[in-house]
Amino acid sequence: MKTLWNILSYIILFLKLEYSYCQCTFPDLWLEVADTNPISDLNLTFREGNKAAVVSFQENNEAGVILTLYYAGDRGPGFSVTSMQAGSCSGGICAISVPMLDFEINQTPLVIAICEFESVTVTVDLQDVNDNEPFFTSSPSRMNYPENEEGIIERQICGSDLDKADVPKLICSVLINEIQSQNFQMVPGQNSNGNEKCFKIEVFKALDFEEQTTYLLEIVLSDGLFNASTYVPLIVEDRPDQPPQWSRFPSIISFPEDTQVGHVIAVFVARDGDLGINQPIRYELREGNENIELNPETGDLTLVKQIDRDVNGAESYVLEFEIFAIEDDDSSEGITGDVLMTVTDVNDNIPTFSSPGPYAVLVPEGTVGNIIFDQFIEVADRDFGINGSYSAEILLEDPEVATGKLQILNPFTGTAKGSQVTNYSITCIDTNFLDYEFRTEINFKVKVTEDADTTHVSEADFTIMLEDINDNYPVFVNKPPDGYKVAMSEAAEVGTEFDIDFIVEDADVSPEFGKESLRFELIFAGVLEGKININQITGKMALIQTVDREQILVVVNVIVSLYDMEGKNGSLSTEATVAITITDVNDEQPVLTLPSTVESLLEGFGELPPGDNSIVVQEIFATDPDEEPDLNMFIDWLDTKFYKNGIVLSDVDFSPQDFFTIETSKQGVNRIDGKIRVGKYKADRELFDSVEFVLVVEDRNTDQRYLDKKNNSGILQLRISDLNDNAPEFINPNLNLSLIEEQEKGQQIAQFRVEDKDFQQIVTLEINDCNEPGLLEINNFNLLSATKVDYETVTSITCNITATDNGVPSLSSTLEITVEVVDINDNTPIWDDFSLRVKVKENTNTSNSPFHQVSATDADSGKFGEVTYVLPLQSNIDGALDRFIIDQSSGEIFVELNGDAILDYETKTSYQLTINAIDNYREGTLFGSNINTTVIVVELEDVNDNPPVFSSQNKTCAFSPLESVTGGQQIGFVIATDADTLPENTEVTYYFKDLTAVSPTANPGKPLFNVETGENEGNRVGRILVAPDISELYGYYGNYILTVEGKNRDSLSGEGQFLICVQDVNDNEPNITFPMQGASFSVKEGNPVGQNVMIETGTSSRPLVVVAHDDDAGENANIFFSLIGGSGSWASTFEIEQKDGNIILNRELDPTVERKYALVIQARDNGVPVILSSTVEIEIVILGETNHPPSFPSKTETANFLENHENLTQTFKPAEDIDNNGLDPGDEFYQQICYFIVGGAETLFEIRDKTKPIIYNTQALDRESPEHQGLYVLVLAVDTGCDIEPGPVTDEEDRLDIVRINIIVDDENDETPDFRGSVTAGLTPDYKNGDEVTTLLAYDPDLNDRITYAITSEVEASDPSISDYANPFDLNPNTGVLKVLFTPTASMTGYFSFSVSATDLVGHVGTTNAKIYMVGSENEYLMVFDNDVKEVEPLRNEVQAIFSDFLKKRCNIQKVLPGPSVGIGNSSEVTSHFVDEVINEPISKYEVQRLLSVGNLTRELQTTLRDSLGLLLTQLGPKELLPQNQSEQLYMVLFYVTAIILGILVVTITTMYIMKVTSLKRQVRALTTTQFGSQDSGLNRAGLALPNTNKFAEGANPVWNVDERKVQPDNASLSSGDSVFIGVEDNPEFRNYGNINNGYTGNIQPMNPMYGNNPAFDTDTGFDAEDLSDDEHVVKSNFSFKTRTEL
Repeated sequence: MKTLWNILSYIILFLKLEYSYCQCTFPDLWLEVADTNPISDLNLTFREGNKAAVVSFQENNEAGVILTLYYAGDRGPGFSVTSMQAGSCSGGICAISVPMLDFEINQTPLVIAICEFESVTVTVDLQDVNDNEPFFTSSPSRMNYPENEEGIIERQICGSDLDKADVPKLICSVLINEIQSQNFQMVPGQNSNGNEKCFKIEVFKALDFEEQTTYLLEIVLSDGLFNASTYVPLIVEDRPDQPPQWSRFPSIISFPEDTQVGHVIAVFVARDGDLGINQPIRYELREGNENIELNPETGDLTLVKQIDRDVNGAESYVLEFEIFAIEDDDSSEGITGDVLMTVTDVNDNIPTFSSPGPYAVLVPEGTVGNIIFDQFIEVADRDFGINGSYSAEILLEDPEVATGKLQILNPFTGTAKGSQVTNYSITCIDTNFLDYEFRTEINFKVKVTEDADTTHVSEADFTIMLEDINDNYPVFVNKPPDGYKVAMSEAAEVGTEFDIDFIVEDADVSPEFGKESLRFELIFAGVLEGKININQITGKMALIQTVDREQILVVVNVIVSLYDMEGKNGSLSTEATVAITITDVNDEQPVLTLPSTVESLLEGFGELPPGDNSIVVQEIFATDPDEEPDLNMFIDWLDTKFYKNGIVLSDVDFSPQDFFTIETSKQGVNRIDGKIRVGKYKADRELFDSVEFVLVVEDRNTDQRYLDKKNNSGILQLRISDLNDNAPEFINPNLNLSLIEEQEKGQQIAQFRVEDKDFQQIVTLEINDCNEPGLLEINNFNLLSATKVDYETVTSITCNITATDNGVPSLSSTLEITVEVVDINDNTPIWDDFSLRVKVKENTNTSNSPFHQVSATDADSGKFGEVTYVLPLQSNIDGALDRFIIDQSSGEIFVELNGDAILDYETKTSYQLTINAIDNYREGTLFGSNINTTVIVVELEDVNDNPPVFSSQNKTCAFSPLESVTGGQQIGFVIATDADTLPENTEVTYYFKDLTAVSPTANPGKPLFNVETGENEGNRVGRILVAPDISELYGYYGNYILTVEGKNRDSLSGEGQFLICVQDVNDNEPNITFPMQGASFSVKEGNPVGQNVMIETGTSSRPLVVVAHDDDAGENANIFFSLIGGSGSWASTFEIEQKDGNIILNRELDPTVERKYALVIQARDNGVPVILSSTVEIEIVILGETNHPPSFPSKTETANFLENHENLTQTFKPAEDIDNNGLDPGDEFYQQICYFIVGGAETLFEIRDKTKPIIYNTQALDRESPEHQGLYVLVLAVDTGCDIEPGPVTDEEDRLDIVRINIIVDDENDETPDFRGSVTAGLTPDYKNGDEVTTLLAYDPDLNDRITYAITSEVEASDPSISDYANPFDLNPNTGVLKVLFTPTASMTGYFSFSVSATDLVGHVGTTNAKIYMVGSENEYLMVFDNDVKEVEPLRNEVQAIFSDFLKKRCNIQKVLPGPSVGIGNSSEVTSHFVDEVINEPISKYEVQRLLSVGNLTRELQTTLRDSLGLLLTQLGPKELLPQNQSEQLYMVLFYVTAIILGILVVTITTMYIMKVTSLKRQVRALTTTQFGSQDSGLNRAGLALPNTNKFAEGANPVWNVDERKVQPDNASLSSGDSVFIGVEDNPEFRNYGNINNGYTGNIQPMNPMYGNNPAFDTDTGFDAEDLSDDEHVVKSNFSFKTRTEL
């Protein structure tokens, strides 16, 4: 931008000199800016009239600009130049240096003397510019202005400007809170002179004192470029335009009922609505009562008459009235407020029994549950709340009576707690407590104690008298501890009595259920059922049928029941067990038990040693169930048969006794055992292959009467089996075996094939004699690895494999094997020991010499054991791979720099190298390789290669000394750092280099500061000192740049520039311009935490920001704010930003906890040398923005309304609003609670004044109407205003702002008695004069009403037989009992008819017709109920109605009498008759019976009576009914019995099926062959494979010769007799046996050694080795044998 002087260079003012004086001729002169060419055609001319010229400059020119004056011609005599600045002339040129000029200061002329006696004056004409702020010359400290008026305030505000040209241009405006005011504006005032300009404030919108009392006006004065501000408070003057306002108005008053007369119960305070005037207030009480009085001057409400709320009605302790307040000097306008006054309860009553007692009751012993006494147990305490609540307890008088068995309870709460009026019940909880046999009555007291005051106590006496009942069980007195025992011979005759007598007792004393009533009953006899009985009275037991001891065998326990005779269902019984033993007679045949399978005997040769018959072929036994048999067992050799190949050997040359003998031994009395042993010679299969022994057992002690049962016999079969004599053989074993190392257990190495030539041999393999035990195992002929094998530990394994058969004795063979272990890569390289940290000097370049070496080893062999070293990509951290390499083979590490990579300690002090050791390494793949990783750290060593560096540069003020500091004083220090590490490389020495002034513009001409090297906290620093020849820095205010040089040991140097700011001295304190002292602000509760506090200003809000001003300059003018005090929890709630003055909210505001805060705000500067400050105190009032809903003290209340009246009122407990905590009604932020009905009977009730807890009924209520029973209303309390009706709510259960008010409709006598139809009854010949015929009953729903009855017409007779009686009946007006006044006879028929009336207390009359029928015995119908008379009689009318409805005939009950005992209780007999009202005649009982027999009418009738009335109908007329509950029980019993029987059948059938299947499986397996046959023979070549037929070797037996074989037909099997094998081949359970023996399906021809071929066998069968016996010589087969009798 060009300066003013540049502009001047183009504006040359031509000044022409005309000389006419003193004979001096002036040369031409001209003037220009230096460094520009002269303009010769412009001359400096004189002003007219004098010798002067003018040149114009703008003020504030740059200092040092040169003005040059040129002149032409020879120098005149006495030529000289003078000016305000020194100048010089030479060679026709005068050079003048012009300083910076200020229009407001500098206007000195520049004089140029041309000759010694005359001069020419060149005046510098400075041009003024706008470079000064305007300022106020006068401003009032405050102003006043009345409310409700508009106009101009006379007091003036004036301002001026040093730039005089700007004074006329000054404008003025008014702001409030930095925005344009909506009420005020500035208008021109009257100026007193031309050096200032004045303004006035115009109020163009009237002010309201009640809206705002003070305005802080910001007056802004502007000259168009600069502004100036001042603050003027304007006080609004109040005018009388407002009615009074309540400052204290308790809308709800509560005080205790014992409050003394004269006590002030409330104080009402109102203030003048015009706060600035504040006139006195007068008070009036409206709609009060005689109990209270209001002081008209003070507003004190005083109790003048004491109130007892327990005696007086609700109108005395709940009162609504109005308080009126008006100003003394203004009666035109006042305010009213509604007040609800309640009197609270005082504990001045004690709980009291309604009846003083004593209370008594007679109950059956053993009673439990509620006990009904002769009077209600009612306790009352007229107090309310806890004062009216109490607890009851039972105090037993007899110390021996156990406590806790009787309880007194409030039936509504289930506890002993009660309140006000409570009907208690007493309950017995122990059935054994009320025992007639222990005590006949119990006396106790009930004590009631008040909860609030335990000295408030009442007591009453109680007596429970007991009635004896049947509650003791009969007892068998002589019953032994182990029960009764008795014996009877099985030969005893019918009628024989058992030798046993029962002695019994019963503790009950009543004869009907005591000892005299005891009876016996046999309830369980077991197997003796139907064979014995017992006498019901004597208890004697006798035999009624013969018994067989062998069928019974055991002792039979029979159960005898002893019961008393109080009805079958009501009796008590005891049971006893009698053990009956039946003695024996020897009359049973012995039983021979033979094995069910065919036994086998191993063949042998040669004669046994003498006496050696130890080989037992078979063990058998026989038993006899008789008690003392004499058993003998032997072999019948005559019938015993020997077989060879299925043929009976009829002609043999050997003695059977030489091969077999039998040895017997008795095992007790009832059993004899037999052992068939090998005889003199061993069995030779070549002689015979099977034997069929005939065994006989006899009882030599059999009774002579039963000799036909003396003997029994059976057949035993024996087979001769083969001998094991061949060892197993390995078939083509594979001996080239190998195993891969580290394989999991179970790896298959080889499979062996082994054969045994012996018949039916099973071979097993085992491994032994291994050079490395435990590594191999055998499983199912497979050689497997038993565990993982490590090649590095074991390279080969040598073992023996032994094959062993299961022969007796077993034979075996051995195979030696060798397994080679195959190596795999299973070892990871292992690092050797080497250093993991290595040092390299920084700046090291690429080198061929390694600086480190790593190494690792691998336990594997070959390539698997070779290790390669690699730096992976993940090692390239911070460019490590650009600086280091590794030799893959040797592990040597080298420095190799790529590109611009260097090793610089100051950039990075260390590098981390990740090194992989890899075996089996192949470029490009890691498959099959193992990796081990290590990390080494390469640390760089530092060298001195860095100059010192100053951390702080010339950006901000590094040092800020005050102007008052003196020479030699240190103002700070600087530090230079050296990036090198070694201490000798980092030591820095500091030097002064240069000082440059930033302001002022001229250098001081000498150094102001020095630099010295010093120490600070152990660090070398450059100390900055004020130069010693400088006394103080006053006059050097401004900023300077100091250049400091730092050098290290090797003279590496660096420079640092630091800004030194010489500071002003602080002498002005800050002035807080907003807020004003004592200001009060409203703040909403919902202000967000962490943000500005927002204050409310009418309809808007703005941040609360503190504004202050300080007249000092620089840092001294910087203002910092803080909160230094206050009230409440101000310190944790608010904070202020130091710089900006924003007041910040630190935590959530809750007006329910804290409503007001006081804050003391401090504004301080940062002045030097003294900090100055000022404070203001303000108030913050919290507005409840988070509106908490009101809450009721209880969830439910009760309101009573008298029926038939509307607009009645009831008061409920008011709700409370925690948002009003700390506030009084009438306060600015007090929230009025409003009430709304939002649910329930909304159409019947309303709240008219929403601010009062009072409900009205809008319609008259009817207590007798079902629609008006159970009414309630839901009342919602809100604090958001009374104008908007809320909608209905349904979730009242969880809300505290809703109360449920249950409506109780109080009775008023408004109902007419109703007979509910006509009255009918009957008269029978049984009636006598004066007997009760019926009782009239009219229903009146009104409470506490009394009805009187009357006959209101003449009694008319329908038949002449009864027409002689003019007044046949008498009606009791109070009870309604109708009595007959004559004696009926059987000859009378027809009926009487007349009218009756019922009248209540207020004269309501109901009428109906009555008919009394003459009834005979043929019309009487009997009903029996399993209920007591006390249960049936009260339900007489209901029973009549049900029967009438079902039969469509009018039912009349004549009488209800006790009936016989039924079940566990009493019954009732009801005599009735039925009337056909169409023909007006009673119907016969037979017609009634017919009507009841239609369909299920009887069952439906029975169900209805049970369900609706709880009556159990058991008999109609002559027909007894099965009680419904018993019928259902019977059905359930039948159902459960049937289900149990079916379950038993299912289990039995399933068990039999499983047993059958198991048996068939074993029988089929017994007929199958195995895989391993005997040595080849002709039989094998013939293609025959016979199952278990003793085919051990070829021989001469023709049965095995194919050509000679003759098959005898198996007639038994071919027939469809009872063989278990018939059709077995078709059963799917047996079709999978072809898989046995590895699927062998040769030509199998099962043979029966007795009968030949058995076609029941299928060729798809096999042999299961599990059927082999563990016996040393005998192999069992699954053949079954039949006894001779069965055959």
